[in-house]
Amino acid sequence: MAQAPATGPRWIRALIFLLSLLLFVFYTWLLSFILRDIDRLPGPDYEAIRARYVGQPLIDRGAAIGQEIAKLTTETAHERENQQLVQQSTANSQATLGQLIQLHRASVEKGVNLSAEEQQAFVESEKLFLDNQRKFQAANEEIARLTTRRQELESEAKEVEQKIEEKSGPLREEYQRLSALHGYRQAALKLAVLLPVLIVAAVISIRKAGSAYRPIVFPLLLASLWLVGLVMHEHFPSELFKYIAISAGILVVIAILVSLIRVIVAPRGAWLLGRYREAYNRGQCPICAQPIRRAQNRPLAVATTGGAAAGATARGSGGETADEPYSCPACGTRLFEQCDKCEHLRHTLLPYCQSCGAGEGPLAEEAQVAP
Repeated sequence: MAQAPATGPRWIRALIFLLSLLLFVFYTWLLSFILRDIDRLPGPDYEAIRARYVGQPLIDRGAAIGQEIAKLTTETAHERENQQLVQQSTANSQATLGQLIQLHRASVEKGVNLSAEEQQAFVESEKLFLDNQRKFQAANEEIARLTTRRQELESEAKEVEQKIEEKSGPLREEYQRLSALHGYRQAALKLAVLLPVLIVAAVISIRKAGSAYRPIVFPLLLASLWLVGLVMHEHFPSELFKYIAISAGILVVIAILVSLIRVIVAPRGAWLLGRYREAYNRGQCPICAQPIRRAQNRPLAVATTGGAAAGATARGSGGETADEPYSCPACGTRLFEQCDKCEHLRHTLLPYCQSCGAGEGPLAEEAQVAP
């Protein structure tokens, strides 16, 4: 006897749910790696655009002035360091020379002449002092020359910068335009990857809504849908994204409504079986909800368990056995008929006979198809 697929123990269903979440993470990672590779595609070359709008000679002149100013600044700092060393040496020479002068004065007052060594030391100190003075003055002149030259270059640099700034307005507009175009190209490539995945996953999820393998495809649908939203939010303007998001939400709601309406109007598979089973349990026609009346024209109570009736015959309140085929008097649908296998009365719209378990009809064929 064919049986419907079992749902499995609760811990297996929980494990399937957790693995589906893990699969969603893996799908998201995989698609994100592809999107990152697309982000690495080279964009517009700012230097090339700058050379086209500003002019390479003017750019080179500005760069050369900047390098020369930096060089002059470094040379000026070195000259100031040398000047400090000369100044310190001059101070030491001046102190030594002052001591020798005082010694010479004391010797003259006492009528004693300086020795040859003292006279030589006096001459050398005086010479060193004068040399340091000349070096200090030369350092001052070099610093002044470097400062003057740096100021001239800074003035020229301002003029070059002003000319570049005058031409930078169209440059920035062109660069922003090309950057936006590059962003749209990246978005188009990303959507060219994501949308086919999203469409295929959506089609499979809808067509295989009752399949046992739906947890494998549904995480891919969610991952691709999530990344499509991120791509649109990243690359499209906020105003445009607002309209796209609202339109997408409307389409999703319409798709859900259509799906629910189809389930109600033209149910299939498990939905159709559940609808028929509930109608039989309520004692109503599954097609038009007309109460089922047999044997003295009283409602027939039919109890089912797992899609099968509790008994093979339907009994009225007076105990009569109604074992003949029965059709709905309102819509003409055959509700009860004899089973071809065991010839007992069975529910026509349910897939299996409650007596022998034989399957008949399209619902039985769907139940026998592997998921």
